[in-house]
Amino acid sequence: MLYKNRYTRQTLIKFVLIIPAICLFVTLSSGNPTKTEVNYETFLIENISIEGIVRDEEGKLIKDATVSIKGTRNSTTTGEKGTFKLTDVAIGSTLTVAHSSYESYTIEVTGVTTLDVIVLQKRSSTN
Repeated sequence: MLYKNRYTRQTLIKFVLIIPAICLFVTLSSGNPTKTEVNYETFLIENISIEGIVRDEEGKLIKDATVSIKGTRNSTTTGEKGTFKLTDVAIGSTLTVAHSSYESYTIEVTGVTTLDVIVLQKRSSTN
């Protein structure tokens, strides 16, 4: 016997099926990499916290004024002492202070974290 059959027919069939499966797996897994888009502007925007006091022309504290950031859902109301605090405010956004008895006040957020006094003017009554 010069030639001895080392593998059975079942073993040969397994090799025949496994080798193409491995080649297919390697081809599919290394084919097209997933394209990931990252908006770097989001990472460059610095967010700050802003706090301040809202008063009227006579210096009286204004409670229940709405302080909000335009274009977002970020808002709060002033407390009994006219104070407010907003967190996660992007620099360059627009801060608006509104009250039913006063004219609205708008200011651009420049990076200042404390607005000492925001003065609201009374609405002019038209009869």
